Amino acid sequence: MKSSIPSRTGRVRKRIIAGLTAAAFAFGGLTAATPATAAVTMPAVIPSIDGWAATTGTFTAADNVRISVATANERLTSIAGILRDELAVDYPAASVGSGVAPAGGIELRLDASRADLGDEGYDLKIGSKIVITAAKPAGAFYGTRTILQMLTQQDSLPQGSLVDVPEYVERGVTVCACVINISPEFIDRLIEEMAFLKLNTMLVELKVKVDAYPETNTWSYYTKDDIETLVEKANAHGIDVIPEINSPGHMEIWLENLPELQLTNQNTGVKDEVRMDITQDAAFNFYTDLIDEYSEVFTSDYWHMGVDEYMLGSGYANYPQIKRFAEAQFGAGATENDVVAWYVNKVNDYVKSQNKKLRIWNDGVMTTNRFVTFDTDIIVEHWNPSGSAVKPQQFLNWGHQMSNISNSLYMVRGSYGVNSQRLYEQRWTPEVFYDQTITSRGDQIRGARMSIWPDGGTPNEAENTTEQRMFEPLRFVAQATWSGSHPWSTFAQFRTAMDTIGHSPLWDDVVRQPLANGTFTLTGAGGEGALTAAAGNSLSVAAGVGERLNFTRTNDGYYTIRSSNGRCLDLARDGTMRLDVPVEIGANVTLSACATTTLQKWQVRQVAGGYTVANAASQQFLSVSAGLVNVPVAGEGFKSVPNGRVVQTPADWGKTVWRATSTAGGACSTNDIRPTAISGVSSEQLTGEPAPNGPAAAAIDGNPATYWHTRWAPAAATFPHSIVIDLGSVTSTCGLLYTGRTSSGDGGTNGRIANYDVYASTTVSTVAGAWGGPIASGTFQNNATEQLAAFPTQNARYLKLVAKTEVRGNPWASVGELAAARPTAG
Repeated sequence: MKSSIPSRTGRVRKRIIAGLTAAAFAFGGLTAATPATAAVTMPAVIPSIDGWAATTGTFTAADNVRISVATANERLTSIAGILRDELAVDYPAASVGSGVAPAGGIELRLDASRADLGDEGYDLKIGSKIVITAAKPAGAFYGTRTILQMLTQQDSLPQGSLVDVPEYVERGVTVCACVINISPEFIDRLIEEMAFLKLNTMLVELKVKVDAYPETNTWSYYTKDDIETLVEKANAHGIDVIPEINSPGHMEIWLENLPELQLTNQNTGVKDEVRMDITQDAAFNFYTDLIDEYSEVFTSDYWHMGVDEYMLGSGYANYPQIKRFAEAQFGAGATENDVVAWYVNKVNDYVKSQNKKLRIWNDGVMTTNRFVTFDTDIIVEHWNPSGSAVKPQQFLNWGHQMSNISNSLYMVRGSYGVNSQRLYEQRWTPEVFYDQTITSRGDQIRGARMSIWPDGGTPNEAENTTEQRMFEPLRFVAQATWSGSHPWSTFAQFRTAMDTIGHSPLWDDVVRQPLANGTFTLTGAGGEGALTAAAGNSLSVAAGVGERLNFTRTNDGYYTIRSSNGRCLDLARDGTMRLDVPVEIGANVTLSACATTTLQKWQVRQVAGGYTVANAASQQFLSVSAGLVNVPVAGEGFKSVPNGRVVQTPADWGKTVWRATSTAGGACSTNDIRPTAISGVSSEQLTGEPAPNGPAAAAIDGNPATYWHTRWAPAAATFPHSIVIDLGSVTSTCGLLYTGRTSSGDGGTNGRIANYDVYASTTVSTVAGAWGGPIASGTFQNNATEQLAAFPTQNARYLKLVAKTEVRGNPWASVGELAAARPTAG
């Protein structure tokens, strides 16, 4: 719903951006600065603030800026501490005190008589000091968000004042950490971003590891300690975390080991782990038991039970027992949807007995009910009309409060996302639902959220990419739900403001890629042994020196890890798979043919004593089993994992800390050795490609946009294709650096090499010479970034790359650039 308070009356750190137009710094309807303040202009703020009343003079933040708590209040003191920590990135001497702020400082005040500010509004006055006044601590917190965005851009601000009150009471994000795990670090950073943007609501659909039903504790889950940490930080940053367990559909992660609660297909006799049999009292008891355990760690006044897509991929015709139950319970002519409404209302009564309010998705509400209607005190969250014919306006007319979680605000991994530009230019508001713009009862709309969902896209997109994709829609939602105005005349200007403001100062204060590109051995810091390649594709640990593993940074903040024979660290596919990701606890970690998939990407984190290595898709850790017992497995109950097996595990099952040791001769650096000549090539296309492309010389010209292409006319040369580079003299090298073709157009990826071999020699310089065996083999990824084919450090003058296959099965090969990798010292 809209705020009951009237509308307002109105990362490059510490730099004033020069050369941009005033529109690029649009400040919620500000006019041009008066001559008295022309030297200092207002920086951009998102969400924008409207109704700024300028005065004369300039505020300049002191180097030791003091945040003074003028009204004794524990929460206000906590807010001051958060602001101090954030400002300390640019103002290391920032401090917190009490009383009146000095010049150049910031003062936080509460004034309960300021009813005009509501729960989240604030009064901002900038003079020789900054004074933020609010009726409630939440308002003071949001006032600090405005000042934080300003002072992370520039030290000096024009003086003036405004009153700033949000348009909607809920502004936020839906996070489906369901089925596929999202790392706690991702959620922690999201909290920082949301707080920075005055977003206050996070719906999380996820599994908590529960005590009452240990057989349900298959991955993905979060421990109660994880949730307590998440909720504590979110609450401190003004964010309400609302939990969701979807029911009665989408319950496979809960029911996979509870066949007695699964709905049975009467036509086949097969039990369905996705759907719960809500005709049983035991089903209701199970669900409310989960609510009770979640309530131990979630503090929200709301509970979300989903209710969407109960029959997705099936139909009530397969479950006639629900129809029989309906007629026995309610009378002849009762429908299956009467049963769903009856079940939801029962849960609603239980939730209300816990002093909470229930939320559901719109498509759980059908129109075929004959006897039971949904309680109108249930909040309906509308995302898509495909599952239900009930329009948003009808929900409002029935008396429901609603939230707009429009499909147009959805982001799906590896798939579609939010078109923020189109929505901004269409002047989208939370009154514009996916299939209808409401015309009345707008005061029943609580607000809007963007959403992130995994669906089947995780093998193609890991969470770091999801995080990057969220940057723009987060800021659009903040603008649409807090300000509701359009101070930037074009979206390009809005985007400029986004980039100028950047991220929260504490958004990413960790090193995501702590190891340089190079070759390392991994040894368990707890005495587990060295990671070693065993028979077939398996891994083991043993005493002595481990397998030489080449770590290569990826553009999305991970590593690919290759063995000496060119195979990639991967997850076995022989256990439980969810959304095409191996999620089984204790699943084997293996070496596989390299491929373009997040299942072969690994997040390396530096910790006390070494590093942890987690799979980018499953978010489980590369670990050595300590003899795990009673490990829950989907559909099987429990299993044991033998001692010493190299597997994936969640942190609470014991994650291994690894020591990473550079191999003899040092790590393999991307500090390249430039070839001086091409000394041999199996074929080259001398005509037909846009010059200078085609000839082999284009592969060493220092320009990855040009390329060597094997002969395709008059008759195409066939695999294998070879090219030999001359380093000019015998030198120490540890790898071949390959960059795939980068040209545009339909043929832009033609010839990118998949499987390859690399050879080295101090004397052999021709394609057909006696090179001996390959020193590296593997599969390049299908991209245009530099990739390292690592091999043991050795002296060589000539390197031969042999292309064995092409990424799309074509008969030719191409190379954007080739060089040799130089070992680093140590």
